[in-house]
Amino acid sequence: SGQTHTITVSVNSDAVVEPHETFSVQLGEAVGLDPGQSVVIPVNTLESTILNDDAANLTLTAANSNGTEGDAYEFTVTLSAEVQNSFTIDYATVAATATEIDSDYTAASGTLNFTGAQNESHSFTVQSLQDNKVELDEVFAVILQRLDGLPPSAAGAVFTIGDPLSVTIQNDDSATVTISPPTATSEGSGGTATELTFEVSLSAPVQGGVSVNYQTVDGTATSPSDFVAVADTLNFAGDAETKTISVLIDADDTVEADETLQVMLDQLAVQLAGLEDSVTIATETATATILNDDSATLSITGPGALDEGSEFVFTVTLSNGVQDGLNVAYTTEEGTATLVDNDFQDNDGSL
Repeated sequence: SGQTHTITVSVNSDAVVEPHETFSVQLGEAVGLDPGQSVVIPVNTLESTILNDDAANLTLTAANSNGTEGDAYEFTVTLSAEVQNSFTIDYATVAATATEIDSDYTAASGTLNFTGAQNESHSFTVQSLQDNKVELDEVFAVILQRLDGLPPSAAGAVFTIGDPLSVTIQNDDSATVTISPPTATSEGSGGTATELTFEVSLSAPVQGGVSVNYQTVDGTATSPSDFVAVADTLNFAGDAETKTISVLIDADDTVEADETLQVMLDQLAVQLAGLEDSVTIATETATATILNDDSATLSITGPGALDEGSEFVFTVTLSNGVQDGLNVAYTTEEGTATLVDNDFQDNDGSL
């Protein structure tokens, strides 16, 4: 009757990622038969497959996940376990809030070549770029892709960890708002108003834009008699630029001292939350001087000749107003008429 025997082949365990492998068991010729006996072996070879049950990880890490503009970001890919065959894997940068178009970093891509040794690692660098724009912290990522060089059964046992990996470019820029006064300006005359022009400058671009309030402040010049008060808001769209503030001076004919007024900045506001500490007012006030360009004359008129016993009345006229007024002394002076001869009465005084 038929008999069954078993053949046991032990397979050794390892930790190497490798393709599925095969071996075979082959039967030789039957021996020990009597004459006339025969045994047919239709299939004398049987092949078996050893399935790979090992795995390896390619782990992507960054030496510095938070840097500042201009920093180089170093990335490393490490193989956790031995792989029987050499292979390659590609890497590439991926834009997020940081982009190559905005010159935030230099895009990078390439291929890493692994021999398959355990703990083998390869590194590459991505360069961030310096600018002067005040902006929010930005992020870009690195991905691993296109594992190549391994048979499918081995490739399916190599996994990527930490991919994609995002890193942050921290803002290190700042901007200031300054106000500059105009040169000293004459007030003008004839009722035609003169314009004072103050310049307000944003020193660097600011993401989202900036606004700042302004108002005139009385000095020795006061509103509304000397100038027209103004108060409003300047809006900067985001570029480094200069805007102007105009203040109208009232032209008059009054003789007065040179006078001053100020324009003050306050209530600076950024449009993006998180940038408040990066934009400041460097110069809060600017002082302008209004130069007096008026003058006045004093003229005296009186009768030319009157009979003895008459009263001579002289008139002193000030042609224009003088701020805070003025005094002028007057005296009578002898001519051919004298005090000794009692021709007139001495009259000295002040107006």
